[in-house]
Amino acid sequence: MFNNQGASLGWGLGAALGAKLAKPEQMVVSLVGDGTFVFGSPIATFWAANKYNAPFLCVVFNNGKYNAPRAGIQAADGGQSYSEKTNNWVGSDIVPSPDYAAVCRACGGYGKVVEDPADVKPALKEALEEVKKGKAAVLDVRI
Repeated sequence: MFNNQGASLGWGLGAALGAKLAKPEQMVVSLVGDGTFVFGSPIATFWAANKYNAPFLCVVFNNGKYNAPRAGIQAADGGQSYSEKTNNWVGSDIVPSPDYAAVCRACGGYGKVVEDPADVKPALKEALEEVKKGKAAVLDVRI
C-alpha cells in the first residue's frame, strides 16, 4: 500500500501505473478524488496503461469539486471569504462533471459511471474482472 504524505495532487495515477509496471502480477487499485484524477494526466496514464499492458483500477470519488483549494480558503478565512458568503466557489467547482469513465474508454480501457450506492459493489466486481482481462479501468463514483 502506498500513500503520498505530501501535497501532490495527481500523484495517484502515475503511482498506480508505476506500481503495476513494477509488479505486473499484482492487482493495483488507485483511490482518488475527481480533482486529483484531473491533475493526474489521465489520458497519458490510461493510454500508457493499455499500451504497455499495465492495467489497474482507478476508483474516482466524484464530489464535483477540487476540495483541497476549497478547504484552504475555508481554513484561511474562517467563513468570511467571498466564496463562503456567496457559495460561489470560482475555480474549485467541477460542475457539470466530465465523464471520467469515458476518458479510460477513449484510451482502450473500461469505464463506468456509478450513481446509485447499491451499484457500487457489482460495478467494482465488473471492473476488477476487466482489469484481470488486461484492461485498465475507471469507476466514476458520483458521491
